[in-house]
Amino acid sequence: MRVLPVLGIGLAVGLVIAGCGSGAGSSGSAAPSSAGAGGAKPTITVGLSAVTTVSAELYLGRTQGFFAKHGVTVNLTNTGSTSATEAAAGRVDLVQVGCSSALAPAVAGHQTSIVFWMLANNAGIQVPAGSALRPANTAAGSVMELAGKRIAVQGVGTGAYGEAQAMRAYIGAHGAKPPVVVSLPNASAISAQLVSGQVDAAVGAADVVAGAVADGKVRILVRAENPGLKEVSGGDVAGVCLWGLKSKLAQEPKAVAAFIAGMRDAYRYVTATQPATIAGILHTTKDFGSLGVDTVEQSLGYDVPLFTTSAGQLTPAVWETTLKAFAGWGLGLNLSDPRLSYGDIVDMSYWNASTALLGGS
Repeated sequence: MRVLPVLGIGLAVGLVIAGCGSGAGSSGSAAPSSAGAGGAKPTITVGLSAVTTVSAELYLGRTQGFFAKHGVTVNLTNTGSTSATEAAAGRVDLVQVGCSSALAPAVAGHQTSIVFWMLANNAGIQVPAGSALRPANTAAGSVMELAGKRIAVQGVGTGAYGEAQAMRAYIGAHGAKPPVVVSLPNASAISAQLVSGQVDAAVGAADVVAGAVADGKVRILVRAENPGLKEVSGGDVAGVCLWGLKSKLAQEPKAVAAFIAGMRDAYRYVTATQPATIAGILHTTKDFGSLGVDTVEQSLGYDVPLFTTSAGQLTPAVWETTLKAFAGWGLGLNLSDPRLSYGDIVDMSYWNASTALLGGS
């Protein structure tokens, strides 16, 4: 069975790795960002909830020199299901994870800042290849097929977790037995339990099981971009974001703005480049090297349609819609808390500052 690689091993504080990608420098450990001695480039460390093609912009920013162009070094580290904890503790500068994961730390007194919006909600439904579950005429009908089943998600408070809770509530509201939501630590565990039949389905990004899909062991029941899922999840939401501690990011605003500029350059590259070309580039890195180019390209096909059309900018209107949707995600939070308002938890000042670095475009 092939799964997209999970980097490193479990530690008490999370998953920390080194050597995250060839051809772009070593990833290093989750060290604080610093300018370094002798005029060295400042470093931004980004924690990844999983190593998948949803992170294509981050990898391309390194391999294609977009971060270097703007004078910043970017380290990548796999923080897995502990991403929110790592960011809230200031052990990484930013994490790439479901936007909903920034909320609980903010309410707990760790002021968080969402600085870049990467994807719309990318949680679909995957099942074992031999499952009796088959797509219904509508996405909502397929969701109802999960009644009474065991469905896996990665972590708690993530976008996949919220989507699964919304499905659970939808199924119960329509008179059927709600499914049991099983939280697992990483992509490998989800793939393994799908293939073994320990769970009946998984809710989350299809890219985490791309290898198993390519091997014919897992299949997609409902793709994340299916508009019918909005009926269940609550509409268009900000799915995957980059966020960190407000106080930590404020220590090096120029470095964060430079990082965002590199991300925007990478976004332009992704949207103007054929997936096969991108897959070939990713395949040259250590983290994707164990997968065939065709598998990486297939995984990109799950993610690229969900990339934002705003090059990372998150607007008040999108955040308002997102908070309304989160109300049905079982997050256990008061979503009217002012600490979760756009003005408090979303910080587009770095995005705005990056515009000047990009020549005003």
